[in-house]
Amino acid sequence: MVSEINTALEEIKLCIEANENFCLDAGAGSGKTHTLVATINHLKNINPDAKIVCITYTNNAKNEILSRLNDANNVIVSTIHDFIWKNICKFQAPLRAEVNKYITEKIQKYEIENNEVKLEKYRNADLTLPITYRDYESLSNGVISHDTLLNIFNLFLTNKQYCNVLFSSFNYIFIDEYQDTHKIIFYNFLRAFQEYKQNSNNILMGLFGDTMQNIYHIGIGEIQEEFKDKFKYIKKEENYRSCREIIDLNNSLRTDLIQVCKNNDIEKNEIKFIYNISEDKYLKQCEQYNDFEKLHLTHRYIADEIGFPNIFNVYNQRYGNNTSNIIKNAEERFLRYICNEIMPSIHEIKNNVSNEIIKNINKNYINFEILNDIKEQLNKVISEMAEINIQTFLEKVFSLDIFSNLNYLKLCKSYEESDDIDFLSMITEIKAIEFYNYYLQYSEETLLQTMHGTKGNEFNDVMININENTTWNWYNFSKLFKNQVMKDTVKIRTEKLLYVSCTRAQNSLIINYIVEENSSKSESAISLMRSNVKRIWGDKIDFVIYE
Repeated sequence: MVSEINTALEEIKLCIEANENFCLDAGAGSGKTHTLVATINHLKNINPDAKIVCITYTNNAKNEILSRLNDANNVIVSTIHDFIWKNICKFQAPLRAEVNKYITEKIQKYEIENNEVKLEKYRNADLTLPITYRDYESLSNGVISHDTLLNIFNLFLTNKQYCNVLFSSFNYIFIDEYQDTHKIIFYNFLRAFQEYKQNSNNILMGLFGDTMQNIYHIGIGEIQEEFKDKFKYIKKEENYRSCREIIDLNNSLRTDLIQVCKNNDIEKNEIKFIYNISEDKYLKQCEQYNDFEKLHLTHRYIADEIGFPNIFNVYNQRYGNNTSNIIKNAEERFLRYICNEIMPSIHEIKNNVSNEIIKNINKNYINFEILNDIKEQLNKVISEMAEINIQTFLEKVFSLDIFSNLNYLKLCKSYEESDDIDFLSMITEIKAIEFYNYYLQYSEETLLQTMHGTKGNEFNDVMININENTTWNWYNFSKLFKNQVMKDTVKIRTEKLLYVSCTRAQNSLIINYIVEENSSKSESAISLMRSNVKRIWGDKIDFVIYE
């Protein structure tokens, strides 16, 4: 494994020596993160004072990279939003000016709508304190959130003086999962970087990723022609994750890079395309699949199966295409509060453990009698979760003097400040049991994930559940498998998401294609599907009818 990974690393070292920007395209399971970490460790060895920033797509990726570094001194590993905020927060005067522009737009909007309540709020906006960045927006209080942060940073990138300050702070800028970097930011950032680099030999940019794993519509995907000649391209064709048969299967889905198996100790169990015409949609009657990691296209299917459909509906109504990311990572303040401060203790009580509860009990003295009494009272409240909404549930829990309600009161106040009180009302009307079920999904107590959410993970055995009648403008698996005409953009996105999903598997891969319409159950429909599966994968996957 070491020698293969070092092939790419040696090419990167040559680029570093020549101060040449590079782009590493590495297929799934190729050891991309290993190479990224090895690159940083190499730089720290040859120049301990090197100032390095590595921009990642998720906090999980950030933590993984940090945990592997030999020396994190002068190394910043950060998500894009945190990186941006850290580098503009000190410029309070221009920040305040931009926020004032947004407030002016709000005033103009509410003047047209004749909304006196909102007008008073924004006319009395208080920007005397420093502008802050949070996961919600309250412009009248000087609080900006994700999208506003990106827009303001784009304006900063047009200021040559600011860019000189920004880029002079680093010797090396690495972007992990570059293909998913926000289009709004990437090219303006790259233009500013190139202009600075023309006048400095002390900075270099390295991109790490895989264009085939670009599954988010906001990402850049492949680098535009305007910038392609600015990078030395390095390909990584090894695969250490999967058995040879699964790798061969996945190679059929791409033409730009053919992977080679580098771990012959991994053996194939089974690879099947199941044409499912039975009532057993998710193969629950097949015990051999109980331990498979099960992937769905959207959180809607997971929400229905696990039991939090109303949470999904409320958030989907508010966040649209970004719902899956918010649900997966609890990237919304109410969900985060529930998952971090309430449900871990509730989960322990339901499983006869009391560690978290003991920490939270707001009493100077505790004994087993007091603990058992509290547990009995809490169990009574827990038994009502299916009947009461989350607001009532929290009130009952707080009344037991187990949890402090101060953070919850602050949370509710934040919704008032950000004009989101109606949204909070919708959330708090949902039954408490849904939030417990959601917590089980969030904390990975289930074996269900979305096809998007599983990116970066690997599992021994994977089942991909695809419902023929799923409607989503971004993807169309039915047309892909039936070889029907669709927009090129939809076809490319569907193929990429299929590739990302299939490449999670190490030993076993099941594609469970679920059909319900009678026309799809006919012999001719089955025969057509069999031939199209063969067209895509040849004899690399077994076609099985489940009825």
